[in-house]
Amino acid sequence: VEITQEVLDKAMQSAARRIGQKVNIPGFRRGKAPYGVVLRYVGQGAVLEEALDTLGNDVYASALTQSAIEPYAPGTLEKFETTPPITLTFTVPKQPRADLGDYRVIRIPYEAPVVEDKMVDEALEDIRAERAVIEPATRPAQLGDMVHGAVYGEMIHPAHEHTHGEEAEAEKPADAAEGESTEKAEEHDHQHEGHTETIIDRDDFDFVLYPKTQEDRDLVPGFADQVVGMSAGDSKSFTIDFPDDHENKSLAGHSFKFDVTVQEVKSRTLPDLNDDLAEQSSEGKFKTMLELRVDVRRELQTSLERQTTSQYADKMLAKIIEQAVVSYPEDMVKDYTSRMLQSLDRNLRQQGLTLERLMQVQGKNEETLRADYRENAILQIKRDVVLS
Repeated sequence: VEITQEVLDKAMQSAARRIGQKVNIPGFRRGKAPYGVVLRYVGQGAVLEEALDTLGNDVYASALTQSAIEPYAPGTLEKFETTPPITLTFTVPKQPRADLGDYRVIRIPYEAPVVEDKMVDEALEDIRAERAVIEPATRPAQLGDMVHGAVYGEMIHPAHEHTHGEEAEAEKPADAAEGESTEKAEEHDHQHEGHTETIIDRDDFDFVLYPKTQEDRDLVPGFADQVVGMSAGDSKSFTIDFPDDHENKSLAGHSFKFDVTVQEVKSRTLPDLNDDLAEQSSEGKFKTMLELRVDVRRELQTSLERQTTSQYADKMLAKIIEQAVVSYPEDMVKDYTSRMLQSLDRNLRQQGLTLERLMQVQGKNEETLRADYRENAILQIKRDVVLS
């Protein structure tokens, strides 16, 4: 922004008067020293700095109005040129923008969900479990029992090479502000170090030792087998390893380490799947197990359709984001990252942990943790900007 010498001179004189009212200048009462005396006493640099505090704000506000720029956050004065033309250069983080491209041509096939018999069976098992008779047992734990005790578990993530997205950085528009990122899609190829992640830390925990047919309900498959045979007062540490080619991709290549102390073993007696259970569980709404089964299937179908529709919308949004050109200021990335870390800290505190403790365990500091969350912050920015 260019200003005249007259505007700068007036700002300097006003600044000198303000300074003169704050400092004691020999031979003059406060606020009475002439401009030249104040200039010599405190130095031209001090007067200029004071002048720019006010002048910069006024010029900045005027420039924003004239340029119609909508800032994301307050701008900063980066450079001041005293040689004609007198120029103030500001860096302004601009509001994010998105060019969605021709998103109307995007097509993703929709697969209607189908409720399988296994899903109905599992839901009926839940109804049985709600009405189970639970009694203390003095014997060692068996499959099907409920165990009360302390459980600590952590997942060990392996070190691996990681590639994300498709590398493509769109050309930065001529009007993009300094520090503003413009991206279409991001890719990074780098090594992730192995680390541990606490998945449970409970001193007062009730859990069921599910049989093989229901082991997907365990903390991890195989957990119940390790606890079977333990009695009240027993403690045990064990590790469960999953091969790289395991059918469950979220478990493949990971290891889980557990420390378990059994405080009490309880037997569970489940009611039979019969008409009596159907009538009791529905409070008389259904008289037969067949009626209950039909209703359970209907409820599952409604829930599954809602879930499938939501997932379909997420896939469509991901495709739109993939082709969109989104511009955003670096300040926005910092803000989103801070919010994510604050949310993480709240969640950790609910589990009796803290963000500081997590960083200690993982051998990280705030800078490296923020770097870890940067990609997620950028993705969330893109989602929000595209949807806005």
